Amino acid sequence: MRANHFIFIIFLCISIHAFSQQKVYPGKYVIYFKDKSGSEFSISQPEKFLSDRAIKRREKFSIPIDERDLPVSRIYLAELEKLGVKIIEFSKWFNCAIIGSDSDSILQLVSKLGFVLSEIPETLLPEANTSEPEKEYNNSFTYLKIPQAFYKNTFDYGRSQNQIEQLNGQTLHNSGYQGQGVIIAILDAGFYKANELAAFDSAYIQKRVLGVYDFVDQDTIVYDKGEHGMQVWSTIGAYLPGQFVGTAPKASFYLLRSEDAVSENRIEEYNWACAAEFADSVGADVINSSLGYNNFDDKTLSYTYKDMDGKTAISSIAANIAASKGILVVNSAGNEGNDDWKYITAPADAENIITVGAIDASSRYVYFSSVGPTADGRLKPDVAAKGLYATVLSGSGNVSSSNGTSFSSPIMAGMVACLRQAHPNARIPEMIVAIKESANMSSKPDTLLGYGIPDFGLADLLLFAKEEAKYIKDRIIRIFPNPFQSAMNLEIYFPGLTSFELSVYNLWGKLVLKKKLDMNQQNYSNFYITETADWNNGFYVFQITTGDFFFQRKIMKM
Repeated sequence: MRANHFIFIIFLCISIHAFSQQKVYPGKYVIYFKDKSGSEFSISQPEKFLSDRAIKRREKFSIPIDERDLPVSRIYLAELEKLGVKIIEFSKWFNCAIIGSDSDSILQLVSKLGFVLSEIPETLLPEANTSEPEKEYNNSFTYLKIPQAFYKNTFDYGRSQNQIEQLNGQTLHNSGYQGQGVIIAILDAGFYKANELAAFDSAYIQKRVLGVYDFVDQDTIVYDKGEHGMQVWSTIGAYLPGQFVGTAPKASFYLLRSEDAVSENRIEEYNWACAAEFADSVGADVINSSLGYNNFDDKTLSYTYKDMDGKTAISSIAANIAASKGILVVNSAGNEGNDDWKYITAPADAENIITVGAIDASSRYVYFSSVGPTADGRLKPDVAAKGLYATVLSGSGNVSSSNGTSFSSPIMAGMVACLRQAHPNARIPEMIVAIKESANMSSKPDTLLGYGIPDFGLADLLLFAKEEAKYIKDRIIRIFPNPFQSAMNLEIYFPGLTSFELSVYNLWGKLVLKKKLDMNQQNYSNFYITETADWNNGFYVFQITTGDFFFQRKIMKM
């Protein structure tokens, strides 16, 4: 098993922050290499160490494949093994290895090797923030509150209805965006018996569980330890209509165990980085991490609040690197709000990720949710979702409830995945800003809930306006789903418009529908178009005419 893991994991794994031979666990240390000399891999042939999906993600967002993507030198690893050192894990992002040894003499020999460095090179630290300045984002629609859907929800959410409707998530679901084709990597502490629970049957039957790995035990057994990851996954992927439906019930998943629930050691941060590298290499779109680090069993390795600056903790550095590779990272703020610590924990302090605090069923701040700001003064958390009595699965597979930002984060991550599906070409900074601008506290964020509770229907409109260039003097027109089957929605925001004429033509120019529609008094209307039963499958042209305004859009029936 280890041999196969070596071939696979060389494309992935782990990290460190300051010194050669820093202890990360009893008998385990981290060292850095000075370069990647002797690697048989080349930046010009990324297909040898990255999946096709990972390469296409980089191409889509113009992300260069650089030296950080190259696997570590096998020559260096072999030299370490010659000394009797056990290689536990290694990281291409940080060009380092975790080694195991109880012998001080061997460690001294390691430190004398010419390719071993005494500390991490600055060139391997993540780049400076390249996010779009928020003031440059068009927020003309922040005052527009999208009303509840004018049609029946696609899903009967059962007990999870509140936590989805708080985010106006049903609007994306009703538009057909339920996570299809989006890959979510879940980094957690175990997924106990998830493969036996009815709530996940559809994911396994439809082969949407793409892979599993245990970075703690270095094997592919993740269903024998810890309910936490299973509960986290349930808030995203559960599908029990009438009882419990997750926020992205049709997404695909990698289930990655990075956390050892029975201890708290620095090596778990390295496992986190290892799992994030894995997620990148297989082409994940979203990472959910309901994990946080500040205090360790070895108190000499614990962080202080001063370290919560987004560039000190290993997991925070790794989270920012993952974001730089085009992955949307969503992380829980932490549950220290009522403790002496009270602040967010790593990697929630990372700058280019979405950090999620907790609210209750009435959308109020929950006392245990960790607060900001970061040590360097940045606003965190970013947004909030339900974390008190959140609907989850119990270990027996029954629909239950539980508390913690551990559940706020995946509830949010599932909706982020649906938004990614709706806007596959939107850059991470654009998506994060749209989510923040859609939130109910966007005009006055604070250190408890950040920008507040996002409205994903509005975030969708903000991105639509930007990407589709349909933002014309504060106007938005959407027709969805596209393709459609039996009916569709026509959604219009058009200040001052009282009525308009809708005409629909087939591609041969034949008029198949013509009607006058009246707007409501709020400048926003949603029309349900059902006169499509006699239409053949194929393309049609929607035309909206009023005064001097003319709009056309192609749509397909299937």
